[in-house]
Amino acid sequence: MQEGKIKFEASTGKISKKLDVFYNPDKKIDRDLNVEILKILKPKTGLDLLAASGIRGLRLATECSMEMTLNDLNVKAVKLIRKNAKLNNLSVKIFNQEANHFLNSYKGKFDYVDVDPFGPPIQFLDGAIIKSKKWIGVTATDSSALCGSYPKACLRKYGSKPLKTKYCHELGIRILISYCIKTGAKYDIGLIPIFSYSRKDYFRVYFKIVKGAKKCDELLKKIGYWQDKELNMSVYELGEKSYENVCGPLWLGELWDEKLVNKLPKTPFLNLIKNESVIKTIGFYHLPQIFSKTKKNMKRELLIEKLQKKGFKASRTHFDLQGIRTNAKFEEIIPLL
Repeated sequence: MQEGKIKFEASTGKISKKLDVFYNPDKKIDRDLNVEILKILKPKTGLDLLAASGIRGLRLATECSMEMTLNDLNVKAVKLIRKNAKLNNLSVKIFNQEANHFLNSYKGKFDYVDVDPFGPPIQFLDGAIIKSKKWIGVTATDSSALCGSYPKACLRKYGSKPLKTKYCHELGIRILISYCIKTGAKYDIGLIPIFSYSRKDYFRVYFKIVKGAKKCDELLKKIGYWQDKELNMSVYELGEKSYENVCGPLWLGELWDEKLVNKLPKTPFLNLIKNESVIKTIGFYHLPQIFSKTKKNMKRELLIEKLQKKGFKASRTHFDLQGIRTNAKFEEIIPLL
């Protein structure tokens, strides 16, 4: 097969851990975006910690001119990585170790570390953060926990209460960011989210690494609670009257670095993110929920246009194609319907 600028061999079949070597063709979109982001950031060295068939790491080596190190515990995966590297005339470092053992024993650090597991990333984060000099990419695919289908699992794994709502994917991303920031803070390593998104069951965040206790303290101040009461979304302060729909702790800061977003290629997906990245809100409105509440209806584009004419910021959101992100309050939207 071919993806980006590399040719490769990979296991095909039902996407599960039972594949001889894990490979998911649907994640080509995410690997494409990974390449585009790192072309802008320009790291020189990188680690693909859970490399599987090695597609991501080999693409970064080829398309971003990076010195890549690839690691996987699966012996078959390592043989396939070597084969795929040879197929593309690539010189990369390849290791066959358990991920945490590799992180603990490897001497040296990487400009960029990629953590892309099957499930939650939590067991790999401590070592991966310590080994990251400039940037780290973190994936979580346990969306059922982060999105509130299994709240006990989310509380157990991430230490946060999720909400099963129409905007649960954004809240899930914010819970993941919060957990990553708190993990880094233990070592006086600050993680600033510069690009975040969700696609199907895939949660992905890119962080910039900053050092120092002061930086960590500044980031930790932006972790708190959030509530949704009758479509009135707001930050929740501990000690206030508690409503049922309180979520957190989670990240209350920005999800995107606008300068980075503006440098990325123009695609329908990235255009959605570009438009919503300038609106500094937590959460968005799910239009069918508004229409059900008000007994009124309106085309999404027309409502966005009306909000903008009134001086509000408004756009679609990639988290939910039936949603709009706006800085208008619910009571300010009602008269426009």
